[in-house]
Amino acid sequence: MIASVAINEHIFNLLIKKGLDHFSVTDLRDELMNENQDLGDGSEARKFVYRQLLRLVEKGYLEKTSRTSGKMAYRKTELFFKTTFKPRLSRKKISKASREELSSENAFSAILKSELARYEAELSITLREMDKYQSLMSSYPEQAEFISKFFVDARERAKDLQGDIEAVNNLVMHYPGVSSC
Repeated sequence: MIASVAINEHIFNLLIKKGLDHFSVTDLRDELMNENQDLGDGSEARKFVYRQLLRLVEKGYLEKTSRTSGKMAYRKTELFFKTTFKPRLSRKKISKASREELSSENAFSAILKSELARYEAELSITLREMDKYQSLMSSYPEQAEFISKFFVDARERAKDLQGDIEAVNNLVMHYPGVSSC
């Protein structure tokens, strides 16, 4: 079973909720701009869409194809359909929601503890993923070069998560007037 993968909420809405498939960068940009007037000009929206698509191609969720017009298009892969996606809120929305909740000291502490639990769960999944990649590299040494790319990505995610856990845990442990987990 593949863990739930967080993708940008705008891209989630277009690819999952609307079910778009076999589209160009321009097609996705136009759809995005129709739904979200606050994204700025078309050039910035196109760059945003391209970065998101590039990330999904690198992860194997989308593949590049060409249309009969010769224009580059993107299509969902088998891995895409086997994966469960969830929307990741933009930093602006998270910070705005967090500021509203910070009116209470206990709410801040609860947010920190919730984040800590989420990071710990993600780290656990990532460490298990790394173990599986190592096992596969041992079982299939001829595929080790291919598998190692995924292992390195997982190791980087694990390092980032460990840093997040350390930072949030320090805040939880030293927050005035509130006992730690």
